[in-house]
Amino acid sequence: MAEGLGRVRSCTECRIQKLKCDARDDYLRPCTRCRKKNLSCEFSRGIQRSQRKTKAQLVRENASLQEQLRTSTHPASFSTENSAVTVSPQTQGGAAPVSHLHSGSQTGRDGGAPVSHPPMLSNPGDGHIAQLIDLPSVPRSVTNGFQVTTPTLQLEQIHTRKIHDCFRLFFLHYEPFIPGLFDPNVSPEEYYEQSPFLFWSIVATGARRYTQDPTLFQRVVSQVLQIALGTLFSHTNSIPSIEAVLILCLWPIPQNTMFHDSSHPLAGIAMQLAVQNGLHIFGREQDYSRQNINAADSKVSLRFRLWVHCVIVFQNTNLIKGFPCWSVAEYNNTVDSNLLLEHNLSSSLLYRYKLHKVQTDAIRTIAQSTQLLDPDCGRPLNSLIDIFDTQVRELVPTADVGLDVIVQICTRLAIRAFHFFAAPDTARTAGLVQLYTLSCNVLDMIHEFDLVNEFILYSTHWLYMMVLMAAMSILRITRSELRTHVDPAHGENAYFKAIKFCKKRSAENNDLDSRGTIILSQLWANDGMFRKNDGTMVGDRLRLRSRLFTSVVFDTLWHWRATFGHWKANPYKADDDETAIQSTADQPPPVGLSWTPASLFTNLPPGGLQPDFSATPSARNISTLQPAMLDVDPFDVFPDWEWAAELPLDDTVDLDSAR
Repeated sequence: MAEGLGRVRSCTECRIQKLKCDARDDYLRPCTRCRKKNLSCEFSRGIQRSQRKTKAQLVRENASLQEQLRTSTHPASFSTENSAVTVSPQTQGGAAPVSHLHSGSQTGRDGGAPVSHPPMLSNPGDGHIAQLIDLPSVPRSVTNGFQVTTPTLQLEQIHTRKIHDCFRLFFLHYEPFIPGLFDPNVSPEEYYEQSPFLFWSIVATGARRYTQDPTLFQRVVSQVLQIALGTLFSHTNSIPSIEAVLILCLWPIPQNTMFHDSSHPLAGIAMQLAVQNGLHIFGREQDYSRQNINAADSKVSLRFRLWVHCVIVFQNTNLIKGFPCWSVAEYNNTVDSNLLLEHNLSSSLLYRYKLHKVQTDAIRTIAQSTQLLDPDCGRPLNSLIDIFDTQVRELVPTADVGLDVIVQICTRLAIRAFHFFAAPDTARTAGLVQLYTLSCNVLDMIHEFDLVNEFILYSTHWLYMMVLMAAMSILRITRSELRTHVDPAHGENAYFKAIKFCKKRSAENNDLDSRGTIILSQLWANDGMFRKNDGTMVGDRLRLRSRLFTSVVFDTLWHWRATFGHWKANPYKADDDETAIQSTADQPPPVGLSWTPASLFTNLPPGGLQPDFSATPSARNISTLQPAMLDVDPFDVFPDWEWAAELPLDDTVDLDSAR
């Protein structure tokens, strides 16, 4: 076969690959390479090499194939039969009307890639046989080497009625905590079309208190995180994904330890997605998109409200765990920005945003102006606390909304908690007594609000942490030399309300709420807690000082850990502290942990306890503070702030009538 080919000495396969061919040694046999690879060893003069694809072309082809695979393999999540469910009293008039949707594609609300339509979800009021909904399987997501396994939802089918009930419960009880983002008139199918991640986040949240099927919540929520990872790393349809993360940060998946809390990584991803999509710059979404955007005014307002919620929720997610409040782009305090806020935000959301801004300004200013890690952190601390507390009290809600009042008093509680960091003096004593009264008021108000509308069952994780801080503030002040200046009976009654709060809010056995019930009960029952060997009460002494206002909570948890947790001794104890599991009498006390004797509190001035404003700017005008005070470097102020992230969680008295 080779005699008539002239100078062609290599087979076609070797010539295409530009490899050395030994076929010319014996034209009667295939070359060595063709024999090994079982190829056809042929000779031809007219071969043409195809141009190799560039890396960019291969990447585009890979992305295109992944998108085709994701679209073609997305199963129908709503399988229908010619049947329906019997209408229950819970669904009558509660679920939104459901339209019959055909299969196809629809662009998400953020103008992203099209997503597949699920088959129709028929009206739950027709027929006699229970109609079922198949749980969707989330496609395998592979992005730039990051691989997310396909979640296998344990539940095979869900009744259509249960889906509608969960949506109804979400909009009735949970949506008021995050107003202005979700439309109750949109059907469950349309939410699924926008984003399966958002759909299942709403279902899982609504199922937390779904009494008709107590197993639904656990079976659905078990795979929500896998759905979240597969969606967030797909970089498509980001707006609904950010909304879903907001829900999961307000009502996290129940865990038995803070170390397993997924809120922080989810919040970080969602916040970055929000910035990548230009939410932080009003009306400039075109600058952050590769496609032409013709956004309607309603969509621009939605993006604006979404960014405000991102700032409030994601920063609070950090603050309630004592993590630094990272700076983000905020709207300047100008006439235009104020008009922008008033035009696009509801009165309630605008009020909460103003409260949050005062709180973050207070934390940045206090952290920059004082040495919180030093027991003697300087005179300005108590005065700064009074300045920002005055600003919060001057913000009056425009409407009589109970939730807004609770947010205001909790904001005051967070700011007042910094009195624990101050060096002992009369101003600190006055501040801690006010903190005690404020903590009692927080717990009383939440209890009264719960008697009206079962508020505790649907409250957020942020509120749970504020309740813990209020209860532990009462505990520590009661177990200190300040107990003679407060009303112990009122504090005890309020403390027991905090225990009832945790017990009622618990969604699963051994979750953070149920373990909080046990911890608070054991702390109160132990009279030796915060008592030195000589009998002196030192509950107002704070040693763990790097976790902002929640240092009160985590320092108390270390005391509980050492007493009831059967762990090592409290690493923050000194040799004169309360009886420890392991004696530390032979060890010298840590540097900087000296304490002023209790005699400081016995002689008070005749005029009462008044904070000292002499060394601080005006309480009415925080703008007199130096700009550098707000420019905080988190790594300088908060060293080693995540050390205890794995911590397990197994009538009014007021000194000043003007406050």
